[in-house]
Amino acid sequence: MASQLNIKNNKEIICAEVAGGIYTSRQLQLISELAADDIVVRATENQRLALIVNKDDVESVVKRLEEAAIAYRNYNSGLHQPVCDFGDLIEGAEQDALEDAIDLTHALSGIELSNPLKIGMNSNYECMAPCHTLANSICDGCIAHFPSIPIAAPLFAAAV
Repeated sequence: MASQLNIKNNKEIICAEVAGGIYTSRQLQLISELAADDIVVRATENQRLALIVNKDDVESVVKRLEEAAIAYRNYNSGLHQPVCDFGDLIEGAEQDALEDAIDLTHALSGIELSNPLKIGMNSNYECMAPCHTLANSICDGCIAHFPSIPIAAPLFAAAV
């Protein structure tokens, strides 16, 4: 994993994520077990679950996440999975952002970046998924790029 966000008390933040934010009951059971082991679990601003873990326990927690098919990364580092709304379940959806986010997650899965790249995807113009602070936003089929945020735009454009 890339360099870590420094926090107090000899702890690290690991972000757990699954494509589209759709967790299985087995994956949620693991998160519950980790919380019972005195690991703090917090929902992040980017639809992830942040696990605040003792530094000595990071390796074993990562192994358990991998066994449950949960992706992980350091908080705010590298290529993040796209955040999205509820997709085709939304009345008036112009695109299925949920399905697209899952597909894009798989397409980008082998790519590692040194700087954060955050992508937001929405099914219509109402933009239910918070995407105004992200580097790229796909809303109602249109791509908006925010140049004030450093990203790998050609990489993103090629993947979309």
